[in-house]
Amino acid sequence: AVLGLSTRRTGAFIRSLPSCYALTTNRSLSDNSGKIFKVEIQDDIATVTMSKTPGNALDLDLFSEFSSVFDEVEKSSRGMILTSGLPNIFCAGLNLIVLGQLSSFEEAN
Repeated sequence: AVLGLSTRRTGAFIRSLPSCYALTTNRSLSDNSGKIFKVEIQDDIATVTMSKTPGNALDLDLFSEFSSVFDEVEKSSRGMILTSGLPNIFCAGLNLIVLGQLSSFEEAN
């Protein structure tokens, strides 16, 4: 909902805005072909969709790519929405199997 308006009233609210607010600018980041993240920018708001099986589990690859994506988004947008490309789940949490395979704390850094 926008500004606390119900979903039904949100559409009416948006239609009531002057036409200059309805203009949209769609663009993508220079490197939108990451393994895990897809980035789309509309009206200076980046929608970052993560799609990593199983369950968008957090691991070193995901953190590394997200760091690069976040740096780029921070330079080219004024806000970000992080969403999941997987059905029925946002994020399963830390991938404990991968964490257990690390030999030291330094390897994780």
